[in-house]
Amino acid sequence: MTKLVQVKIKGIVSTQRYGTLESGDILRTDEDFARFLVEDCQAADYVDDPQPTKAATPPAAKKPKAAK
Repeated sequence: MTKLVQVKIKGIVSTQRYGTLESGDILRTDEDFARFLVEDCQAADYVDDPQPTKAATPPAAKKPKAAK
């Protein structure tokens, strides 16, 4: 089963697969086509993060200052 990804269209985009899409349209499509629209065409942005981000590491604890 193919995983679907959501992208939000930035402007007017004409595709063979989906026809004409307009700014603000949300498209659910396969990962490869979504990557094509976002990275190659720069015609869309991901609605959901396609790659889960790594857990943020907490900031390092401050070292206590040496006594004078």
